[in-house]
Amino acid sequence: MSEHNIAKPKPVEAGIQQINLGYNSEQDRLVLRVGLSDSSGLVAWLTYRVAKILWPLLSNEAHLPTAHSIGSQTMPKQAVEQFKQEMQTVEALQMRRPGSWDM
Repeated sequence: MSEHNIAKPKPVEAGIQQINLGYNSEQDRLVLRVGLSDSSGLVAWLTYRVAKILWPLLSNEAHLPTAHSIGSQTMPKQAVEQFKQEMQTVEALQMRRPGSWDM
């Protein structure tokens, strides 16, 4: 069978339906479960190190914009500027914790 005859799967979009965060004392880890709208799911084990990196983002310390704060009327040029501001925020967080993003 040649390369040209192979059907490529189409990407499937699935929205998040449910997020569950729990603690597993046996593993001493946080377990993050994400249920998707296509009935699939994701499971991620979060160590203390990973949770420590994510906490500023989850607790709004990073001041990252949300879809609501950007607004649906944002023009492309404004969206690019907003993206640049987000990158500066991420870079600033990385500077606060040198080496903490190297896993």
